[in-house]
Amino acid sequence: GYCSNTGIFSAGHFTNTAEFQDPNQNRSTSQFAQLLDEFAVQQGITSCGVIAHSQGGLAALHLYAFYWSCLDNASNGGSRLIQSVGSPYQGSPLTGNLALLGEIYGKGCGKNTSITTSGATKWLKTIRYMARSAVHYKTSSVESDGKWWTWDACHRVTDFILGDPDDGATEKNRGQLLGGNDLGHKKGLCHTGSMNNSSQTKDSSLNSSMNSNAK
Repeated sequence: GYCSNTGIFSAGHFTNTAEFQDPNQNRSTSQFAQLLDEFAVQQGITSCGVIAHSQGGLAALHLYAFYWSCLDNASNGGSRLIQSVGSPYQGSPLTGNLALLGEIYGKGCGKNTSITTSGATKWLKTIRYMARSAVHYKTSSVESDGKWWTWDACHRVTDFILGDPDDGATEKNRGQLLGGNDLGHKKGLCHTGSMNNSSQTKDSSLNSSMNSNAK
């Protein structure tokens, strides 16, 4: 995903996989999609499903919507072609704010207009519902203790910017993909391990489910 580190998912939770890594980079969704395709070709992968985090979900959907790739040849395994967690399909208010991005991800990441709320809205208008129907997505947040000011404790800065519930980077409402398959919302998990609760990508039960249902 956007400005991610290496080893986002717990490798031991998955089988028969090849992990795409592009650490500490700022890519448009289109550029990200093309890199996924190039990675599959380099690895000799001709048939695949994708399990993605954050912007990776948008990139996988973009790849499926606009390019012929290993996703189009998927025939084995489970029933889910693209699965994602914490993906801001409707964008994030954070990605257009350079000061916030420096606070959360580091000063070198920069803005990413393709996943701002306005950029993602424009992008979604180009994605056919046939392609969207191949996506199964999940969101998460910190569980509420009943106090409005402590609903989201994933990140002390984004608490004041994002609408609750959120995972510290992606709001639940903007993580929805109209035409996709909503796998629900899990409480107690944040966007990354650097936040105040466990990372959504390290959750063994969620990862086990995605692994068993992956194409």
